[in-house]
Amino acid sequence: MASLPSPHHLTPEILAPLHVYSTLSNGDVKDIFSIPLGAKVLEIGPGQGDCTIVLAAAVGGGGRVDAVDPGDLEYEAGCKGPWDRPGQKCWRIPALADDAKTGSPRTLGQAQAHIKAGPLGHRINFIRADPAQFLREKLQSSTAPESQGVDYTHVLLVHSLWYFASAARIAELFDQLLELRRRQHGDSGRIAEIEGTTSSPSLSPEICIASPSLAARTLAQAPHLLTAFLRGYLALRDPVAADGSNIRAPVSPGWVRRWFAGHGEKEKGKERVVRAGAAAGSGNGEAGKGLRDGVWEVQAFMREEFLGEVAVVVRGRGDGDGEVPLLEGMRDAVLESVGRLDGGVESVECMDVWTFVL
Repeated sequence: MASLPSPHHLTPEILAPLHVYSTLSNGDVKDIFSIPLGAKVLEIGPGQGDCTIVLAAAVGGGGRVDAVDPGDLEYEAGCKGPWDRPGQKCWRIPALADDAKTGSPRTLGQAQAHIKAGPLGHRINFIRADPAQFLREKLQSSTAPESQGVDYTHVLLVHSLWYFASAARIAELFDQLLELRRRQHGDSGRIAEIEGTTSSPSLSPEICIASPSLAARTLAQAPHLLTAFLRGYLALRDPVAADGSNIRAPVSPGWVRRWFAGHGEKEKGKERVVRAGAAAGSGNGEAGKGLRDGVWEVQAFMREEFLGEVAVVVRGRGDGDGEVPLLEGMRDAVLESVGRLDGGVESVECMDVWTFVL
């Protein structure tokens, strides 16, 4: 696949004071997901829009990006889960040391408004809606309420799968995406081949996913991996309490692969594992260096108050005597892994990134 056109529109004036930050750097997104000029892109879970602005530059003046996210526009840097430290920095919106000084957007709404006011804003339509419901409404009418007459060429989910409330909600979204593909290009979901060519026909919309690999390539990544499982277990145990947490449904690449294979999409996906890059723009490409997501997630479970808070929630729903020791063991595994790192929790690295194009 060809790389994206160079986003020459991404000047410092556009990016500042947004402070773009992503587990996959903008360069990685450009290299992995081929988005041609004129593409009509549906981005699911854009958050503050760090990937959205890169996509807007890539599609050019004849393209469009519909960015659908159900998040509260007032959502800001402090995580809202009951097991999160007050003021803890969240995955999608980095807390800034001095917002008053930098003038940086702090909330989801402020960040999106900043992008809309820039020179690429006219190519972007931020839509606050449940993604599956948005797609259902599009399928129910030939003219969707938010993006009239648009046949999407690409659908992107960049680090948004784990934000869904459950694997069932992710499966619901995938169902809608495959139905969208069938509706746009017939029951086979394929665009007719150009007469005289021998290449395989393309699929539209192309489904592009980037998500944590749910594997530890190094010891420094192990705490982040263990924490993801612990967060996922807590979210499953008490979905209401977990609402607002960064990790709610940590599905694996294998789960995604098996889901599509079970729905007639066998051996069609192109996969790749990318080392978690540094903060966007640094260019050093070292695994996990410069990223703080893993550190923040792990720190939340290192607090002494954590066990007491969890015990209250778990025991309130029954069988706490058997479940609390299990949770304590999971937390101990995180602490032991951190203890084996020379730099302690500050040496924790993010997991690598799994990418999938279907």
